[in-house]
Amino acid sequence: MKLVDKTTGERVSNQRERELMAMPAFLKFARLNLPGATYHEIFNVPEQDHATIQPFPQALPALVSDNPIIYRNNGTESFHTDEFIFPITPTQVLFRHKRKTLNYQYRELRVLIDMLLIMQATKTVACSDLRYPPLLIETFQKVYKNLQELRHDIFVRLNTLQ
Repeated sequence: MKLVDKTTGERVSNQRERELMAMPAFLKFARLNLPGATYHEIFNVPEQDHATIQPFPQALPALVSDNPIIYRNNGTESFHTDEFIFPITPTQVLFRHKRKTLNYQYRELRVLIDMLLIMQATKTVACSDLRYPPLLIETFQKVYKNLQELRHDIFVRLNTLQ
């Protein structure tokens, strides 16, 4: 985001930018408007990139997290340039990937995605079945050494690793 003075057309000073960013009203405005202003960009990706919405299995409990985007490369996340998985609803998931087709193992992948959503959450996870999250956490602790290993496994299963 670039802040521009409306009268001069020039970028505001760093000091003025910090002042604006400290204003609760400005932050509220930015949080509400930024997603709508940039959403279309994920579908205008380079020719080798693809964004597809796929169905999510409905038989499993619905799960949401406060950190819902799963990036292929942790640490250099960019919603507009990196491969990612983003559960939109309990029945739909958005994939951004490099391959023309996905090797999408429907139910198995959903469980792994839910597992990562729980493990990468910072404060909040909500689920329609109280027994599901502890089962995912227990399985994660038995099978994976860390989050990066789980993330790698998910993207290997999608056949997006090159």
